[in-house]
Amino acid sequence: MTIKTLKALRTLFCFIFVAGILSCNPEAENNLSRTDKSPDQESQNTTVNFTNEGRKVAVLWAQHLSKFKDHNLVIGETIKVTFFDSLGNPSTFLTADSGQFEERDQEILVWGNVEVESVDKVFLWTNSLLWDPKLRLIKTDDPVKIKRGSDIIEGVGFVSDINFDNIRITKNISGRISSD
Repeated sequence: MTIKTLKALRTLFCFIFVAGILSCNPEAENNLSRTDKSPDQESQNTTVNFTNEGRKVAVLWAQHLSKFKDHNLVIGETIKVTFFDSLGNPSTFLTADSGQFEERDQEILVWGNVEVESVDKVFLWTNSLLWDPKLRLIKTDDPVKIKRGSDIIEGVGFVSDINFDNIRITKNISGRISSD
């Protein structure tokens, strides 16, 4: 064997030896588990209530929820949210493929085939949507399509109260409004 080959073998042996020592070290194992991205809790067919000063403002149902305590984050799949008006009556219904919320601020972010329907039969379709419970607004920067009766409005970017009483589309607005 040449000196170059011996040095390469020695380096390889040292690397394997150090890797073996580290894999047996309990401290190294604890550090790995702390950075693991697995959820702390998981649940199926779960309902989460959102309240403001004891009053129910929204109920989220998810087919699957994963809770990540270190990030104060809950991520869900197959999301349905019912929003309630100030009298406690259901006012708006939202469905989406996925979503997440932070437990502290209770903002709900949903994405994937987002559909929103109000009790007044106003419909919204978009790719993602954020509900801000402090402002009681829903908003997105994505393209949106809104249907009210036979009126259809499309655009990019959207802000509204949860009941669709004050709708604002921020750009590229187009649509068809009937004169009924």
